[in-house]
Amino acid sequence: MFYQSISYHIILINIMLSSYQTAITNSLPIDLSVTLSSTTIAAEDIDLLQKSIELIYKTFNFYDKHMYEVLIDGLYGLRVMSDQMSMLLHRMADSPPPKPGLTVLISTLKQMVQKSDEIISLALPTIAIKDLPYYLNIGVILEKGMFGQIPDYSRRVNRSTEYTHLLAQQLTPLNGNTSDNCISQLTVGCHLTDECWKIMTGLGYQKYQLSHEVLYLQIASKYNCHQEINSMIAKHNQQSLEKLFEIFCTNMLRECREMTGNNSTKTTDQLTGFYGDNMDLLMEDIAFCGLIGFKEFTIDNKQWLKLIINDRINNENGCYVINQNTSRRLRRQQSNDKHRRTKRREVILSDGCLPHKTSVGLAAISVYIRDIIWQSIY
Repeated sequence: MFYQSISYHIILINIMLSSYQTAITNSLPIDLSVTLSSTTIAAEDIDLLQKSIELIYKTFNFYDKHMYEVLIDGLYGLRVMSDQMSMLLHRMADSPPPKPGLTVLISTLKQMVQKSDEIISLALPTIAIKDLPYYLNIGVILEKGMFGQIPDYSRRVNRSTEYTHLLAQQLTPLNGNTSDNCISQLTVGCHLTDECWKIMTGLGYQKYQLSHEVLYLQIASKYNCHQEINSMIAKHNQQSLEKLFEIFCTNMLRECREMTGNNSTKTTDQLTGFYGDNMDLLMEDIAFCGLIGFKEFTIDNKQWLKLIINDRINNENGCYVINQNTSRRLRRQQSNDKHRRTKRREVILSDGCLPHKTSVGLAAISVYIRDIIWQSIY
């Protein structure tokens, strides 16, 4: 009965929204290099902002075409962008009146927020019905304001907390169902079980298992589960929530550096061979740890933003597209996910677009945009 009630209400919402026509054009914004030239934003950063925002507008075209075909994870990047740009706009509104050059940028950011919220509102009812159990477990990531926190730029990685291979061999497998169920429990009265806490804060996980530990703690913090978190930290002899974030993001940064050749000083041209499977994980790590203020993932490594922008963008459809390596990985994903946390659900659309990769790319780009503007103004 519960599932039927949810489905009925979602169908009603979908019918009401079906008559709602998009009010925002996806035409590219004006050349920011002219309007921002009188601001304190550096010329290199203005160029990155221009290219990033152009890419976002192309991504809107992708969602307009495929919004009912993506899965829940395919809307995550839109939620991150809307929440973070909204937070930035509120911060700018509380500051002294902006210089004339910033008014166009502010207008563009407002338009991006409005368009993102519009797409989520239109797409979510249909997408939720397609996979209702998954939506009931993980749909919380699409709640407005879920990722609207102000970043804590005092956070820094600590290389002394990098894992050893021996530690990684001692872990309980963290598969997709476990991760989703543990996140779902947080939304019901901050229900933190020993089993979930032990797995979702375990030391030594790698790749997508590691990144979703950060997501778990982000959602727990957003739901103000601080009393429950502190109780679990004391019970399991851990130092603090901040220390867990530091450990996890330190090891995610190490993986990012390894994926990009273990050299953050390489130019974009020297990294042009870095594409495919690893790019999805790189962008997810940037989004998750950059979101909470670890500048090593953004401002300290702007060449990664250049990689994201250049990584085989389908200019016509505004998405990241399938390649041979990704195709092979997707064929293995279903069996692998029984034993470990792989990337969240990816599908290949008819034109080769990859919604998950496009979504996490959008989230990573949004965090870069926030940090470039933030460091230039504050």
